[in-house]
Amino acid sequence: MPFTDSWLRTRLRAAPAGALALAALVMVTAFLAAALPRAVDRYEDRALRKAVASAAPRDRGVSLSDDYRTSDDPSGEDKLKPATISAVERDFRALLRPPLRIDPSEVVQGVRSGAEAEVPDPELPRTSDHAPGAVLVAQAALADHVKVVAGALPRPEPAGPAALAFDGVVTEKTAQVLHLKVGQTVHMMKFGAKPLTVRISGIVAPRDPSAGYWTMDDDMLAPLVSYPPHLPIDPPRTYWHFTVLVDPTAARSMPLLGTGASLYWHHPLQTEELTAHDVPALRAELSALGSGPLATRLATATGSSSLHTSAGVGAVLDNFADDRDASEPLVLIAAVGVGTTAFAVLLMAAGLAADRRRGEMSLLRSAAARCAASSAGWSPRPPRRPCPRGPPVRSWRCWCCPRAAPRPRWCSARSSPPRGRWRCRCGPRWPPAGPGPPSARTWWRSGPRGAGWSSS
Repeated sequence: MPFTDSWLRTRLRAAPAGALALAALVMVTAFLAAALPRAVDRYEDRALRKAVASAAPRDRGVSLSDDYRTSDDPSGEDKLKPATISAVERDFRALLRPPLRIDPSEVVQGVRSGAEAEVPDPELPRTSDHAPGAVLVAQAALADHVKVVAGALPRPEPAGPAALAFDGVVTEKTAQVLHLKVGQTVHMMKFGAKPLTVRISGIVAPRDPSAGYWTMDDDMLAPLVSYPPHLPIDPPRTYWHFTVLVDPTAARSMPLLGTGASLYWHHPLQTEELTAHDVPALRAELSALGSGPLATRLATATGSSSLHTSAGVGAVLDNFADDRDASEPLVLIAAVGVGTTAFAVLLMAAGLAADRRRGEMSLLRSAAARCAASSAGWSPRPPRRPCPRGPPVRSWRCWCCPRAAPRPRWCSARSSPPRGRWRCRCGPRWPPAGPGPPSARTWWRSGPRGAGWSSS
């Protein structure tokens, strides 16, 4: 439709600054009202992602764990096989549904010896008379997360019974602290009849020390100073605790220490698509994995009744939900305050504009009243003309009575009906005491029945 509103065009030309200022104020208020919910959502999403990213490594996702006992499978050919561990991972991923999304590149799976074993080798440095302790770790995709500083990566073990001697690597920091070299052997013993012999085949450095591959356990990157159990009255003794990385095929030798083994699968969440609106559904999924229908399906698919799920991220989500519930009243108060201020500013601007156009509004109301009267049959009295001589040609009607009241036409000498009260043929006096036509002027009606009212 073409723009032909002359009144609006005139108004814009008469006061362009005021009209543009009011339009800008309304536009800014509308944009703020539309942007506020989105801004709150973005703030909550950033807070949730930051809370998950700043949590402890094991509290950033969902972890599976299973225990291997030597009495269950002495040969270690079932649960400790790399193919079995990968099959459990596939079964777990098949159960995941949005909004529970994991980061496949950060998944860590492997086997760790069930307990720390003593290393009685005298050439290793000690902090006290307590012998150093070590654990064996067989994590998948070792070659993808390390760069070889010296030597080579451990060789895969051939098929057959578990061996008492195999290759292993240590990190660069561990080699520096414990004075380990390529080709050196480390003997580990706990409850087994014979010690395990690990040959240091290489020294490696992590490609990304901050990756979950190295941070899920605090003893992966460097040796730690540990304390053995002691009585409160005894002085504490310290010793070095370190980790030896072996090939996944050598995991079947871990039960020979007599401590069993621990299987683990760590799954960090994918925080790029994590939103605050997904928190309720995400908590429900985690509950189902922990002790719900998904846990039952996982145990059935893997055939392991000892496999259980621990969701460290659940505590992070609970804390986030509590913080959001506590801050919602403050956000609501701020939104209501800003909205009330904007509404008051708009009202004041509209009041000022209406006050400046008071005369114009009165003129518009008068014009509208004339248009309404014309459309309803009300019209002003036509111009007065001299009365021609002769018999009357009109009959006058009293507005209070629909019947005709013949009257001679008024001559030009008397240009209007007689003032005061007079009585028509129908009886009532004119004008009556009741309500009359909607005008302050004297209205009259002429012509045949059904003609419109006129005024003088």
